Amino acid sequence: MRLLSVVGMKTSKEQRTTIVSDSDLAPMSRLRSFFKASKSLIIIASAVALVLSQVYELEPFSTISHTITKTFTPIHSYIAKPFNWIGDVKSHFKNKEDLIAQNQRLKEMNDKLIRERATLSQIIKENKTLREALNVQSSLVDDITTIRISHHVYNGYSTTYFSASPSTADVSKDDPIITTAGYLIGRVIGSDQDYVRIMPITDITSRVPVKFEKNNQQGILAGDGSRLLKLSHIENPAAINVGDLLITSGVSGVFPEGLPIARVSDTSQSIRCTPLGTINDQDFVLTINHNKPE
Repeated sequence: MRLLSVVGMKTSKEQRTTIVSDSDLAPMSRLRSFFKASKSLIIIASAVALVLSQVYELEPFSTISHTITKTFTPIHSYIAKPFNWIGDVKSHFKNKEDLIAQNQRLKEMNDKLIRERATLSQIIKENKTLREALNVQSSLVDDITTIRISHHVYNGYSTTYFSASPSTADVSKDDPIITTAGYLIGRVIGSDQDYVRIMPITDITSRVPVKFEKNNQQGILAGDGSRLLKLSHIENPAAINVGDLLITSGVSGVFPEGLPIARVSDTSQSIRCTPLGTINDQDFVLTINHNKPE
């Protein structure tokens, strides 16, 4: 290969001259070109050899490949460490933001629970005040319905009391009727969409299984149309004294056990009892829904 050089020059006497030289390419330049071309071939051949050594486990290429891998693996981990640190820092701030948001939500829930607790405390206080004002026994609060006596009808033989109610879904036949103080005064004998019908314990057809609170002696308390009640079917009448308290025995299943109903007022001829409460003196009464299926 020949190299042709052309150089233009200007002399001191304002004259131009041209120098042309012709030379062959130096041997060292040819060697450099050869080595440049050989580098790429060597790299490609080495890569192919390493791949083949991994696939076919050829010696000594396999050993060389493992040595190179073992040598450069720590370098990879060292290079990756800064990026891992950056990821850890980002994760830390992200977790911190999540914790702050969660803490805010918990604060809001706590404030809501505090307000609800304050409201519940106020309701409990008002409920207690109302129970004390109405003298309602707390043991009866969970299973009662309040109704209002609207009028009564006397047919010459018995008296029926009525409660006008827009909904009688919580009142059923044979539900006991008590006063706000917890005294038994009657039972429900029927209900419809307009009225609840109530028979008082003083009605001539009323019968209530009772027992004495002091000794559990049992009997039947019957109405006779007057303001007093008659006690019958007593095992030991001699053990009865004026002032003894009668409560429901729960034998019939209509009336729950333990409802106070009357006190003995006369034992001279027959045992007569005075009711603790009467329905004609009541504006509001309570029905016990103890017969409701669970």
